[in-house]
Amino acid sequence: MRAQWSFSWRDREWLTSRTPPADENLRLAVETLIIPFGQHWQAVDNFLKVWRRSEREHGIGYSVSTPGAVVQRISVDTVEICDLYDQFQDVRMPVDEFVALLEDLSATMRLR
Repeated sequence: MRAQWSFSWRDREWLTSRTPPADENLRLAVETLIIPFGQHWQAVDNFLKVWRRSEREHGIGYSVSTPGAVVQRISVDTVEICDLYDQFQDVRMPVDEFVALLEDLSATMRLR
């Protein structure tokens, strides 16, 4: 079963939840990464565009960031969300889950 992220806009930021539940550190890492997107689905789509271009050009070993966190492609199957300001511990997740959560976030933003 693929993990499914959901998003709710509250107090001017996106709150996340995951089924099956994610540990608190992963949830915080995702929220820290996406907070700078605000309500701008275009920013999420642009992040994904840069991610996919980097994937084509570099395969692995690249990173893309927001003002909140850096995401590094560390293997074919894994990304690592890296903390910039001591808000969470660096955490790894599957690439397909990471891309799907951003696609789902963009879709959720468009419905707002």
